[in-house]
Amino acid sequence: MRAFTVLSMLACATISFAIPAPNVADGAVGTVKDVASAGLNQVKDFDNALHGWFQGVEVDGVLPVRRGLDVANVKASVHEDCDCTTIPNIIKDLIEQLKPLLDQLSSLTTETCTVDLVKNILGEVVTILHGAVGAVNALVNKEVSIVLATVNGVLSIVDLCGLIGTLLQLVFGAVGVVIKVVAAADKDVIMPLLCEVVSLVGQLLQIVCSILASTGILSLLLSILTPFLQLITSLGVTDAFAGLGLPL
Repeated sequence: MRAFTVLSMLACATISFAIPAPNVADGAVGTVKDVASAGLNQVKDFDNALHGWFQGVEVDGVLPVRRGLDVANVKASVHEDCDCTTIPNIIKDLIEQLKPLLDQLSSLTTETCTVDLVKNILGEVVTILHGAVGAVNALVNKEVSIVLATVNGVLSIVDLCGLIGTLLQLVFGAVGVVIKVVAAADKDVIMPLLCEVVSLVGQLLQIVCSILASTGILSLLLSILTPFLQLITSLGVTDAFAGLGLPL
């Protein structure tokens, strides 16, 4: 794992993740565009926030992470009773499993953030993500209509990107909070775990895009990922996203 420079650490700590949770029930391309647009608007304050850190000024509100996402919003097109192994159900289950853990991380403060607590939570997150990567990988070479199936029919790519957008908000929001509040003495322990979490998300997305290459999902996904490019670069995990064609 590469050494983290002061600039990289501060870059991670000052990116904003206040991206509105997409409502896939809308089923409109505008939903995906709105997610990307909101993220880009927040990142515009990045340079000012960094300047504040270098001046030794506490920058309030630079990580306004949205709390309490309503996962019910992302279930509109994916029936919760469906036991089939498809990409929509894997992503939906992933959100439901990760949300309680990531909410704990997102609520941490400098007073409540301990290395043991964060290590335990991130360990569970890594285990869950590994399972999701394996499940999606098992769908390689299957037909698109099969891997996107739900009990209500085939989920649209726009709605799938809505699910993915919610997942990214949860993961990157929690990662940003941890970087900001973790004690300097604990960063050598915590940073590799954060890198592993983000790398696994990148692997998951690369497999999904490979399976659904014929659907045009990549262009929509790039818009959603754009606000998180600085964090991905700062963590030094660009290889995990290399297959997505991001300007890293």
